[in-house]
Amino acid sequence: MPKFRIIFVLILGLIVLTACAGEFYPEAVWAETENITVPRGLYSLDSEAVDSEASGLEEADLEETDFPVHTIPGPLTNPNTHTEVSASEEPAPECEEEPFCPFEYAYGRRPMIALTFDDGPGPLTASLVEMLVEHGGYATFCVLGNRVERWADIVLLIIESGSEVIGHSWNHQNFTFLREEAIAAQILDTSDAIEAVTGFPSPPIFRAPYGMVNSRVRRVSRELGFGILNWTIDTEDWLYRDADIIYARVMEQARDGAIVLMHDIHPTTVEAMERVIPELIAKGFQLVTVSYLIEYFYGPIEPGVEYRGLRPGETSRNGSNEEEEEDDE
Repeated sequence: MPKFRIIFVLILGLIVLTACAGEFYPEAVWAETENITVPRGLYSLDSEAVDSEASGLEEADLEETDFPVHTIPGPLTNPNTHTEVSASEEPAPECEEEPFCPFEYAYGRRPMIALTFDDGPGPLTASLVEMLVEHGGYATFCVLGNRVERWADIVLLIIESGSEVIGHSWNHQNFTFLREEAIAAQILDTSDAIEAVTGFPSPPIFRAPYGMVNSRVRRVSRELGFGILNWTIDTEDWLYRDADIIYARVMEQARDGAIVLMHDIHPTTVEAMERVIPELIAKGFQLVTVSYLIEYFYGPIEPGVEYRGLRPGETSRNGSNEEEEEDDE
């Protein structure tokens, strides 16, 4: 009997933990950010004008804001092209004025780090893209499928800036509570929504809500041809709505090959990135997409493999990062 009580308490604790996390994000936070106005210039593929009718926005949605404004020239290009990694092992050229380098996305061994943002897209996403463009960095935005069509212009903005968009489920359900058919639908429907907006398939990798993965999730992802993205550094920005804490967590743990978990639905996260992005670059980091980082250190993304980035002390990794499968049926 005690054994069953322990199992019951553990299951109950997991449910409560998931419910508590949901109280902080994402539904309540979306409500807070829905009325934020997106910067006017960020919607334009053409630097001369913004076509509010084409973007599906009302005139009131295009009012001036305090967000920085940046127009990224078209045309839209395949989002997967910039993730190709050169086979050359030649070191990156030396910079005359360290720590700033005149070249970007070098294929040498400059340290690299992948910033990832979950639970968007939304009105705050545009400001993050602006910062990345300004500093020559890239990131990965893990989006919810049921928000892609509404924020289609932001999805296009991410892609044309050189960053990437991958799936984070359709509506943020815990995959470990779902049957295989439901897991597959969450992954494929989100991937289809991204492709419908961008015209290109999303990279073959997704991030499960809450990072919750078991053997069933791995099996479905392997059958569908998708890798699984997890993280190295958890900023807990959903819990600590404090830009200083988020900034400190990233900068104290930043290292070559790390994948950082954040959320682009919190104003405090955007505020923290105003310091994090330029300071990481100043320290010599390349801000790269997850696809780029994985391909550099691991090779092509493998279906069913869970990627967390390099472990402390590693400088390269040839094998997969897949954990032993447990019998959790």
